[in-house]
Amino acid sequence: MGLCGTVWVYGGFSDWRLPSRLELLFIADHSRAKPAIDPESFPGTPPKPFWTGTRQPFPNQQYAIDFGDGDVTYDGDIGSPVYVRCVRGTRTIEAPPEPFIAYEETVYDLRTGLRWQRSPPPTLYNKAEGAIAYCRDLVLAGAAGWRLPTIKELNTLIDEKRTGPAIDPVTFPDTRSEWYWSSSAYVGLSGYHWAVSFGDGASYINVSSKGIARCVK
Repeated sequence: MGLCGTVWVYGGFSDWRLPSRLELLFIADHSRAKPAIDPESFPGTPPKPFWTGTRQPFPNQQYAIDFGDGDVTYDGDIGSPVYVRCVRGTRTIEAPPEPFIAYEETVYDLRTGLRWQRSPPPTLYNKAEGAIAYCRDLVLAGAAGWRLPTIKELNTLIDEKRTGPAIDPVTFPDTRSEWYWSSSAYVGLSGYHWAVSFGDGASYINVSSKGIARCVK
């Protein structure tokens, strides 16, 4: 995982580093699979996990992004060789974002400009369609126009320093350590959607568990 630090000069630059979890996730393309990335912009990308520079809260665990499908995973769930893709630049994208403004029923994220439902409903939905319908019909803080977030939007709420739940419990109270549905369909299997675990910060297609809705606008 220290390979980027040994790439002293590449392209005329010597300040390469491993990308953060969100930096690497943001170049994943969940409308593709094997590899889940734009093949023209990033040719030759193997459909395998790539290390990030972000530690996972479990002991000796590191986050990785699997460019086979676009999973967010970590050491304990990786059973194959792991690659690296280096990045340079002084600005790293980490989570959770500090500039949250919490209101009674909503939370505004100054970094992304998104307004979030502060406390999710207790309902567990068998499929993402139920969560999508819930957000579509939601009236919260006197306003309609809510929707289920995309997989990348939902990942911006993960607190990488916490587990069980992997989110700020003061800003987002009543967040259960469960799967939360996203509106992003999985391209590899018809009828499946991506979900984020707020137990450990992983992202997979939700094929065996029910999921909760947290709406955004």
